[in-house]
Amino acid sequence: MISFRNNEKFDKDATVILLDKEQVKQKAFLFKDKNVEEGLKELIKSGRFSGEKDEIFPLVIKKNGLVIFVGLGKAEDLTLTALRITVKKALLSSFLKKCEEVELVPN
Repeated sequence: MISFRNNEKFDKDATVILLDKEQVKQKAFLFKDKNVEEGLKELIKSGRFSGEKDEIFPLVIKKNGLVIFVGLGKAEDLTLTALRITVKKALLSSFLKKCEEVELVPN
């Protein structure tokens, strides 16, 4: 089952967080959980995640479980069709293969 939420609760098997390139560049996150924010900042600092279109990066955090960051690319280039395709790719990724419940959070 997929739950769409405005804010992450981390009460499902996995959490998919959608981020555009500008949010990543400015580090403008709306996370309530500091562990997730710190994990993402480390990924950005190391160059492993930049918010590029269709970029998918999993992060396992002890307290929160599996968190998957999904890049949307430039916000001005994002269309509803592109968003649907990116979300579909993320949900069908091998990272979520064994997950029964997923929360999807646009950040």
